[in-house]
Amino acid sequence: DHMQWLAENLCLIGMEKAGLPPAASPLLIGEADPPPGLLDAPAGIGASVQRAGVDFHAKRRDQGWRWRHADGSVLELADPPLQGVTQYANAAAAIAAMHALRNNPRWIANGRDRFDQAIAQGLRAARVPGRLQCLQQAPEVIVDVAHNPQAARVLAQWLDTHPVGGRTHAVFGALADKDVAGVLAALLAHIDAWH
Repeated sequence: DHMQWLAENLCLIGMEKAGLPPAASPLLIGEADPPPGLLDAPAGIGASVQRAGVDFHAKRRDQGWRWRHADGSVLELADPPLQGVTQYANAAAAIAAMHALRNNPRWIANGRDRFDQAIAQGLRAARVPGRLQCLQQAPEVIVDVAHNPQAARVLAQWLDTHPVGGRTHAVFGALADKDVAGVLAALLAHIDAWH
């Protein structure tokens, strides 16, 4: 998305995004396969890197999902109210960030035993306007600001699992700096009419 401002490839963007966290500080990476630069920069200064799929995991179940950390911590959670399969990975990374703060003296003073309750409550209350947001039921009107091919693929996956009873119309607009062709390619098979 931001190649013109950050860098010309994912490895360099990863280094830019990683910045320079203080040594021994936790750096949470929510992608299972991050760009190498995102791992190289913090490793060089001894930051504590925690990665999705390595240090923390999200596993969907028949009812709800499970978050598990390499230290043995486990949370059994209800499905996030946010739509889209990526919301499990997003929630897992957010929980990992809170988990990394769990041993902070201020958190301990507030009662570490409330950690599980606070996480569950936060997930239930999470809302992101404009991301698979239902504005109306009849006819169904969904708003999604998918502005890159990755987000458009998530929207396409959601459309696959939520068939409509009629035609699907899309009202679409994009700035010139967006990968319009990539967004359209991900959605073409799912849209009957474009506006």
